[in-house]
Amino acid sequence: MDTRKSRGRGSKSRRRGSKRKAPRPSRDGAPLRGRGAGNGPRPPRDRARATADGIARRNLLLLKILRALTLGIPVVAVFFFPAAPAALGDLTELSLEDLMEIEVTTVSKKSEQLSSAPAAVYVMSGEEVRRTGGTTIAEALRYVPGVQVSRVSSNWWAVTVRGFAGNFANKLLVLVDGRSVYTPFYAGTYWDAQNILLEDIDRIEVIRGPGATLWGANAVNGVINIITKDARETEGLFVHAGAGTREAGLGSFRYGAAISPSASLRLYGNYTDRKALHDVSGRSGEDDWTTSLGGLRFDWAPTPARQLTALGEWTGMGAGALFGIPTLSAPDNEAVRDTTHSRGGFGLLRWIEAPSATSELSLQTYVDWSEREDIQIDEGHLAVDVELQHRWKPRKRAELVWGAGYRSIADDVDPTMAGFVIPARRTVDVFSGFGQAEFLLRDEAVHLTIGSKFERNDYTGFEVQPSARLQVLPRPGHALWGSVARAVRTPSRIEQDAVLTWASIPPSAGENPLPYPGLVTLYGTDGFASEVLTAYETGYRFTRGDDLALDLAIFYNRYTELRTGEAGNLVFHEDDEGSVAWFVLPFRGTNQGEGQSYGAELAVDWRASDRILFRSGYSALQLDVWMADGSDAIEIEAAEGASPEHQGFLQCFLDLPHRLGADVGARYVGDLPGLDIESYVTLDARVGWRPIEPVEIFAVGTNLIEPEHTEFPPQLQSGLFEIERGVYGGVSVRY
Repeated sequence: MDTRKSRGRGSKSRRRGSKRKAPRPSRDGAPLRGRGAGNGPRPPRDRARATADGIARRNLLLLKILRALTLGIPVVAVFFFPAAPAALGDLTELSLEDLMEIEVTTVSKKSEQLSSAPAAVYVMSGEEVRRTGGTTIAEALRYVPGVQVSRVSSNWWAVTVRGFAGNFANKLLVLVDGRSVYTPFYAGTYWDAQNILLEDIDRIEVIRGPGATLWGANAVNGVINIITKDARETEGLFVHAGAGTREAGLGSFRYGAAISPSASLRLYGNYTDRKALHDVSGRSGEDDWTTSLGGLRFDWAPTPARQLTALGEWTGMGAGALFGIPTLSAPDNEAVRDTTHSRGGFGLLRWIEAPSATSELSLQTYVDWSEREDIQIDEGHLAVDVELQHRWKPRKRAELVWGAGYRSIADDVDPTMAGFVIPARRTVDVFSGFGQAEFLLRDEAVHLTIGSKFERNDYTGFEVQPSARLQVLPRPGHALWGSVARAVRTPSRIEQDAVLTWASIPPSAGENPLPYPGLVTLYGTDGFASEVLTAYETGYRFTRGDDLALDLAIFYNRYTELRTGEAGNLVFHEDDEGSVAWFVLPFRGTNQGEGQSYGAELAVDWRASDRILFRSGYSALQLDVWMADGSDAIEIEAAEGASPEHQGFLQCFLDLPHRLGADVGARYVGDLPGLDIESYVTLDARVGWRPIEPVEIFAVGTNLIEPEHTEFPPQLQSGLFEIERGVYGGVSVRY
């Protein structure tokens, strides 16, 4: 891969010449630029000549493969390099000025350059995702400042932004191509079910801080938007296979084709089989994990101002675990082996119409279905979502984005050993509208953005989530911004309707002087209100030519109405014969918690030479929570020690001669005093070789410094898991 540094836009255009595809229109009707740009419809081709060329290339490919095999080239481990430039460009090919010109859409729901986005936003390209060496989205997110990613077990993750970490973290909104994967059951994301073909990722946009003005309730501490490639960018065949010490088998495929000069289609799928980890005692956690995926995408752009996208996908997942089941006799928490079965699918349609350079209309609708079943959870839901958005630029220095949406979620929850919900079936409707206006002042050196989201839901009624942002561009390469915003997290199904057995209390031990065992039971309540965040942020971005870029964000968050539990009176029970007696300690959900967090996040990119790129990040966080005055609810201070005060990373992307490449990522994560988890430093490394143009051989090592370490305790599963050192490799072929 040619990784020589670009010497400006002109030289780049001359180098690529006529091979460059026509740009796809952006949301404002102008061609997109930078790594966020896609590709537009291709011009008509001479089909006979294309067919002859294709046969010749195919024969040449077969001859090269046979020659490589006869020379004894081993088809084993090394890092994956794209045979053709990705839509976003190769990391080491683009200058840092180009990297700061990436087009992002999550901040304002319109295309804008990263350097001018008035928010703490970080963009990870699809190339970066692959070069981290991870096999899941969660692993890739470890290299984003301000994002805490902790592996709980082989198949479970705790992912959050700016604190409040947990197995069921509930203040982060996750989107895939604008479709919410945030589950309404517990107000979070099932990361084990997010099976995405990494090769198809265009970029991941991460907003640290509230995004509720545009994306609605539950976009409290952050928004992660995973954006996949246009089908026109993925034509041809791609096959990938690998295995390793932790991965029993990884396989994926994709085939894309142009079905007309303006339309393309891709089919894709994958299957993964991962082995179980061990707990701290050396016992197998029996948490083996398999996933499967099948899908298709169709993109049609009959004119530069019109575009249709259709997506359909099916996913399946099976994850083993030793679940902790509270009992009234020893052992008080019995480990029961069971398998979580998850399945689901969705269909999405998106139409974009730009009648003029100052107006654009988009309509998106999707249907999302999922089921999840194990010894503790047995629920399914069907969601229907419709959103209309209009961007209008009435004046040169003013722009308005507004829209309206409707979302309906119908669920069905069956009783399990952990509890039940009443009613078992429920439909929740959410009506929403939003408006955001941007004004350019003082010769476009000052940008003022104001807006608000208005929602009506069946749990808490009417919610308002406003924001205001100001950005100043004092001179080229420098940007200062600040914002204030309000966001809410609305109640989940569990917080409203559930009755859950959470833990057991042995008799005559610890805090229980009674000769009877007890059960701690959590009760939902109709009176549970939305959690509220008021966030204050400021930031600074700086770019120096092609070799240095810096992004700093400082924030202060104030939380009210945080979720707590209020203990009730003991309730005694006995069996029909009177031989067994126990008590129940009930807790009901309340909003008696308050808190604050403050900190800073820094990202620095440095191009040391034409073939070496460094990317680094650091985040500092201080979180304090307390009970409201006069509250009788249980203490919630444990949340303070569940997120690291300091964490950071350093990545080096290195391209070597002879089609060799090496990438190294070092990470530090501070200790979690509230959970008795020690800090750790670890290293991920990848090396790769491309013996012939269409074939990539790769090897990846993860957690290389220590044999194992613990990152986060499980809440539902039994045991404390060791995250082990791992090595895997394989081969990729594209044609």
